[in-house]
Amino acid sequence: MSITRCESINDLINLALNQGNSVLEITHSWSEMEAVVYMSQPITLELKNAGMKYEDLTYYTMQGSPHTKPDEGFYSKSAKIAISFPSSL
Repeated sequence: MSITRCESINDLINLALNQGNSVLEITHSWSEMEAVVYMSQPITLELKNAGMKYEDLTYYTMQGSPHTKPDEGFYSKSAKIAISFPSSL
């Protein structure tokens, strides 16, 4: 399934969906990203390891703030697309 124009992010979305995760929301034109795909469940170790293999993706983790919940995921700087998972911590 192609949800974004970034094949690496699409691969991670499909792997997450196959693991029973689901897309919670897709936002557009948010911050520096053109699109952010928010998943409903935390990232699995298998998915995190898979994401690390893509040269065009960068892993990130962010602590929560008064306005946001902690999350982690991957983004493509060139495509300006990210995938975000709620932090399991």
